[in-house]
Amino acid sequence: MYAAIMKDRSFHAMVVIEPRIGRYRYVRSAADAGKVLLRAWPDHRGAKHQKALEAVLEVLKGNAQPSAARNALIAAAEESGILVDAPSLLHEIDVAFTRRESEAGTPVAAE
Repeated sequence: MYAAIMKDRSFHAMVVIEPRIGRYRYVRSAADAGKVLLRAWPDHRGAKHQKALEAVLEVLKGNAQPSAARNALIAAAEESGILVDAPSLLHEIDVAFTRRESEAGTPVAAE
């Protein structure tokens, strides 16, 4: 019933969190944020977690912009210590990939 009146809204930029060590979640929309907040959040659920849930619901109902849910999710993730600096993470992945190619003898493209 509620699914028919709720519409997912994409974020302008993804949010990366690490709710469990080594388990990254890439949150791209209000619906993604709702799933993570309800199902994947660590035990520490502070006041900002509740505010994020409320913000997600308002976005899904069409009463708020996706940026409201994204900002609330970021605040909750910071409060719980699970927000990942996405540019740093991407750099680490790139370095690891380049190292693996180098060790395997695969030519690495020049920068």
